[in-house]
Amino acid sequence: MNDPSPKKASRRSPAARVRRARPEDVDGIFAVQKAAYASFAASRLFSERNFAMQIDVFPEGQVVALVGDRIVGYAMS
Repeated sequence: MNDPSPKKASRRSPAARVRRARPEDVDGIFAVQKAAYASFAASRLFSERNFAMQIDVFPEGQVVALVGDRIVGYAMS
């Protein structure tokens, strides 16, 4: 049986991929944090140094989400 209704084009968002965070990701992680917590005072945010130290001390627990080469999210433990 044919469906006479018009078909909507599929609009898929680019797939995000997740990988372990690297020291060179700190600027992107910091930018995501600033955007996510824009209403927070700078003094309440992690500094770039905090992120770098966390990646250095426990790299297994730090991940980033990327779309293309752009960091769009992160998780740290």
